[in-house]
Amino acid sequence: MKLRNVFLIGLLLLGLTIMAGCGNDKNAAENTKNSAPATETTKQEAPKPVEYKLYFPDANGDKLVGSMHQLKDADGDKYLEVVNALITGPSNPKEGIEVMPAGTKVLDVNVKDGIATVNFNKAFVKHFPGGSTSELMIIGSIVNTLTEFPEVKAVQFQVEGKAIDSLSGHLDLSMPQKRMKDLL
Repeated sequence: MKLRNVFLIGLLLLGLTIMAGCGNDKNAAENTKNSAPATETTKQEAPKPVEYKLYFPDANGDKLVGSMHQLKDADGDKYLEVVNALITGPSNPKEGIEVMPAGTKVLDVNVKDGIATVNFNKAFVKHFPGGSTSELMIIGSIVNTLTEFPEVKAVQFQVEGKAIDSLSGHLDLSMPQKRMKDLL
């Protein structure tokens, strides 16, 4: 009797082991059927290009016109890239006219609490050609371009790390500048 009980228990354990193994193979087979290699059934989508709008003065120099561009370095500093694009100027006459003073370089752009602080080299002020309209177009171009980013509500201007009160006496730049909708 004991031998028969041992034999039955052994048989029961063997059956359970086989069933457990079969269940795993069955699940593995189903998982294999349901998950084809990524190259066959699923296509990896390329990341969508990040676009932004640059604003340049129109041919008359009295309004800003916007044109869409794509970030060249999606992993880089988008704020620095757009200000550098403004310095480079429009790529064609339909986008407007060049606005930045000769030799201007952006040293850095930092965004904190909705304020983008743009730090330029001395050429930004030194080579400014003068005039209230030019000053308005330069500042409006930078402010309206940066405030296209939803996290930027206003722009503060610096030269060589120091706040400036004005570019040439026409606009008060001591406070951050909000979007200039009237120039659009």
